[in-house]
Amino acid sequence: GGGVAAGGSSVSVSSAKGGSGGGASVTASPVATSGRSGAATAQSSSTNTGHTGSAKAVASSSPVAISGSSGSTGSTGAATSNPTAINTGILGTVIVEGGGATSGDSGDSGDTGPATAIGLADSLANSGAASDAFAFSGNTGDADNLLLLVALGGDGGAGGAAAAVAGPGGPAVNVGPLGIVIGGSSVALASADGGAGGAVIVNANPTAASGGSGAAKAQSSATNTGNTGWATSISESHPVAISGHSGSTGNTGPATSNPTAINLAILGSIFVFAF
Repeated sequence: GGGVAAGGSSVSVSSAKGGSGGGASVTASPVATSGRSGAATAQSSSTNTGHTGSAKAVASSSPVAISGSSGSTGSTGAATSNPTAINTGILGTVIVEGGGATSGDSGDSGDTGPATAIGLADSLANSGAASDAFAFSGNTGDADNLLLLVALGGDGGAGGAAAAVAGPGGPAVNVGPLGIVIGGSSVALASADGGAGGAVIVNANPTAASGGSGAAKAQSSATNTGNTGWATSISESHPVAISGHSGSTGNTGPATSNPTAINLAILGSIFVFAF
């Protein structure tokens, strides 16, 4: 009769996925704390029950600063004026004027250096009891944190080779008349994905704390029950600053004027003037 013949399906599935990379997690919480400075305690006590004598303190300061003298200036050279005239003309007249001779100026002497004198004087006089106390705690040390963190997630695995081969579909045979023949399906699926890389997580919480400075305590006590004597304090300061002497100026050279006239003329005249 009119039968239906269907062949069976052929299915092939293949998977070669790479594995996921390993995750990386780093957590750092370093703490750097410098030590505390020690406590500082100072205690001073002074007690006086008897009669105290006089107290006298004298401080004196007398600094002297003197700069060096400047050098002397050099001497000036000699100056000479020698005008000369000869008269040979008949009834001639010659007039000779001897000008003044002046030597040059001597150079300046150098400047003297600066002179500075500073005087300090301090004195303290105390009759009876006196007390002082000072306390200072030390400095705390430095506190530093230095972190170098590296986190690397693992690489995902490489995908493998995947091969899927589907076989032929099953045959379909229809013997009867007017039959329907359907061959079987053939399906092949293959997967070769690489694995995912690993996750990276870094947590850093550094802490640096400098130690507290120690407590500082100072205590001073002075007691006087007797009569105290006189207390005198004298401070004197007498600074003296003297700039060096300016050097002597050089000697001036000699100045000479020697006008000369010679009359060889008949009935000639000569006039000589020296200034």
